[in-house]
Amino acid sequence: MAQPTIIATESVVYAPTADSGSTRAFTEVDIPAAANTILVMFVNDNPENAKTIDSFVFDNSTIQNTLLHTIDVSSSTLSKVTQVNIYDTRNLGAFSNEDVTVTLSGGTSNKALLGVVCTDGFIESFSSSDNLFSAKFQLSVFSSNSDNNILLQMGSLDGGVSSFSYTTGTEVYKTTSSDLISLVSAKQATSSSGIKTIAGDKLSDDLSSVSFLISSQPNPLADINPTGDIISHDIITN
Repeated sequence: MAQPTIIATESVVYAPTADSGSTRAFTEVDIPAAANTILVMFVNDNPENAKTIDSFVFDNSTIQNTLLHTIDVSSSTLSKVTQVNIYDTRNLGAFSNEDVTVTLSGGTSNKALLGVVCTDGFIESFSSSDNLFSAKFQLSVFSSNSDNNILLQMGSLDGGVSSFSYTTGTEVYKTTSSDLISLVSAKQATSSSGIKTIAGDKLSDDLSSVSFLISSQPNPLADINPTGDIISHDIITN
């Protein structure tokens, strides 16, 4: 099978209609018909000990009902509150001008952003991490399914992106809000001995990041052939 692709036109960052109160509303979010999975990251310029996310939903219940996973990315008082929702949109078709509403635990005028990545692939695996007080970051992921997947990174940055760049991998987006918080994303299709790597340089501050393996197969593990001894109906074969 071929590797999946990131649908570039609809993989973008949205600003809220207003940065006030406890609610952030994001409008005109587009989902293309070719998207089998969408990954949506929210960040607010508050540490997790000051504000938490009470609700993070598409207002359209048809989309929201396809929610697969919720990832609480930020893990410390130094990290800006960050969450990713993963949606399985393979049977939905195209949607345009949709609304996403995030409700925080209390009112704040601090900035927020929403990053959306659309892909024609499917989730194989994911992991999250915080990268604190470092000017550089690098993530490397091994997969025995590397011919059929790509590596995707999505992150929230406590600061601007004027100096930041991806040194390994291809940028999907890089957007800042008044140099207070930013959302960044990159992809990698090339592997060496099954290992894919994404790296960046000149981080302005702490980075909360999620890495995803995106496969062209809806269930990649189902295609793995078993090895070794197999016991079936009291018969042992190898």
